[in-house]
Amino acid sequence: MRRRQPILITGSHRAGTTWVGQMLTQFPSTCYIGEVFNPTSGLLPGHLLRHWFTYVNADNAPLYVEPLNRILSYRFDWPQRQGARRYLPGRLLAYRLLRRTIGLPRPILKDPIAVMSAGWLDETFDMDVVCLVRHPAAFVASLRQVGWRFGFKSFSEQPALLADWLQPFAEQIAQPPPTFVGKAALLWLCVYHVVTLAAAQHPDWICLRLEDIAAAPQEAFADLYRRLDLPWSERSQRRVAAHSNEQNPVGAPRDDPHAIVRHSQAAAQAWRQKLSAEEISQIRRLTEPVAQHYYADHDW
Repeated sequence: MRRRQPILITGSHRAGTTWVGQMLTQFPSTCYIGEVFNPTSGLLPGHLLRHWFTYVNADNAPLYVEPLNRILSYRFDWPQRQGARRYLPGRLLAYRLLRRTIGLPRPILKDPIAVMSAGWLDETFDMDVVCLVRHPAAFVASLRQVGWRFGFKSFSEQPALLADWLQPFAEQIAQPPPTFVGKAALLWLCVYHVVTLAAAQHPDWICLRLEDIAAAPQEAFADLYRRLDLPWSERSQRRVAAHSNEQNPVGAPRDDPHAIVRHSQAAAQAWRQKLSAEEISQIRRLTEPVAQHYYADHDW
């Protein structure tokens, strides 16, 4: 019998979580649910999402258990927040109609915004956790291209998050770098500092570099399917090929930053043409304490 526990795809945003989550989804056995922790469009009640990267721990956990149980069993209420419906399972009605005959599909929770709570989610809901790591320079270049800024008050206003995980960067969080590049690099540093420590506490987590998946998608997804106990079929192979082959565009359209039909290998390295040597040097200097665990000299 195949495993049924939920799968969590997390890491930083702009790290390929949408692509990987969609490639793992196969109706009717699995169901893609996106970004329940997103404050602007997540499926959790709005009063539980006052910050980006909400940190759930023992103190506030009772508030989250029942709403998440409802989401993972497809019993959540239709969300009212603008944009939330984008993350609803596309076949939600079909799942509800079929649940009595085929059972509930295995949830695939794609949520980089849940990364600070990944440990708690695993321990509470017995999730299979996949953490995606993206090169810090690629992350910064991607954020700048889509114009996404981050307010570090989302970290500083969560004292438990600071105390438990981000204390080494408390001064930088209180006074972030003045430039977009510096702020984005600090965000990468904070996210993957937590990922690195949490993964060490959970040796069963699957941590993958986006660049390695993008360089050999068929081999990478075949292995990931096996590790997650999902059936790797001809249909899966065709779908991965259609979303990663060299005939696809390298960049996402300006009006759709979430587009996942890309030339994956070229897209993973596009940052090299988008950043100056000085910017790359700055990003490396700021992120090296954590980046050195994932990227060697030749990756820069």
